[in-house]
Amino acid sequence: MLRTLVIAIVLLLATWALLVVAAKRLPPGILKDLAGFLPACLTTVRRLRNDPRVPGRAKLAILLAGLWLLSPIDLLPEFLPIIGPLDDVLVVALALRYAGRSVPRQVLLDAWPADPRLLERLLGPPATPTRAIHERSKAAMHQEEQQLGVDPAALRLGAVCVILGGIAVFGFRLAHGDLPAARPEAALRFITAHPAYAGVHLGAIGGVLVWGGGLVTLSGTLRHRFARVLGRLGAASVLVGAAMFIVDFSIDGVAGQALAKAWAAARPLGRADLVRAADTAFTMLRGTSLTSVAILWGLPLVLFGRAVLFEGYPSWLGWTGLAVGAATIVGATTLALQPDLFPGVLLYGLLVSVVQLWSLTLGTLMWRRAGAASGSMALPRNGTY
Repeated sequence: MLRTLVIAIVLLLATWALLVVAAKRLPPGILKDLAGFLPACLTTVRRLRNDPRVPGRAKLAILLAGLWLLSPIDLLPEFLPIIGPLDDVLVVALALRYAGRSVPRQVLLDAWPADPRLLERLLGPPATPTRAIHERSKAAMHQEEQQLGVDPAALRLGAVCVILGGIAVFGFRLAHGDLPAARPEAALRFITAHPAYAGVHLGAIGGVLVWGGGLVTLSGTLRHRFARVLGRLGAASVLVGAAMFIVDFSIDGVAGQALAKAWAAARPLGRADLVRAADTAFTMLRGTSLTSVAILWGLPLVLFGRAVLFEGYPSWLGWTGLAVGAATIVGATTLALQPDLFPGVLLYGLLVSVVQLWSLTLGTLMWRRAGAASGSMALPRNGTY
């Protein structure tokens, strides 16, 4: 693991050195602009981070983009020609455009060390006062239309399912504990000492079914045309991921407990065969487990996070869902390719727990939105008396 990390850091440093040299040596033109884009972004991040005129939320987005630039772990490895830096460019572009909504354009231009025309093209045309007022009025009208078209009962049902399912998954996964699956004999000893190993798995499966039902219900309440498409894709991802999760957790819970009981009752000479059987079972389940994490916990947050942005939910909710979902997908994919790169508890424990916290927040806002929709529907009736 350490060797892989060192190689990744060396490649990252070599790529950055190549970009800096190319930005200085190339003649003016598009190649020079592209080579200097990422170094200019890093300088801009450093300057804006210390600028008192930049709001806290914009600083946080810019800081996260800077950490992404410096991280040796990327969606696309830096050493790949042409496409290597694309994920860095996308992350920084999104962060700067987000900052451009709350930071005066001149502040961004002052912090940008390269050709300002490149930043201007990235940020798009500046919003005039008339245009900004029109956009705010349009957004308010759109949100009101969305609320009037929402079925409050369905939204409340979805909210309750998301909240209760998220709490159940969080509680049962916490009760599950950190199974040392990489060490089969220690895993069998862990399962033997667990008071309700199979029951915890069945409880988590029930929580996933309720949680998934809440998100499927949410997809049916979305009214924006793009949100509806993303919601349907998210619902499909939840259903596929839940099916994989049920298979994985059923085998792990029932077969794991049966193997552990047999191992505890076996003679010392017979335990070796059971340890090998457990090792085979845990190895086979590793692929389904990581895939289910990406499809069940990662991809739906990316899709529903973008959908709720279209639907008028708070922007921080949507962007948080996108970030957590993307991190979950990257984490699961990384562990599938490099099993020892980081401890599995960071993915199965930390990130999946953050997913449940996001779900609780989403469910709370769905409930509030249902109340607002009910109030909007009641106004015309009250006015007729």
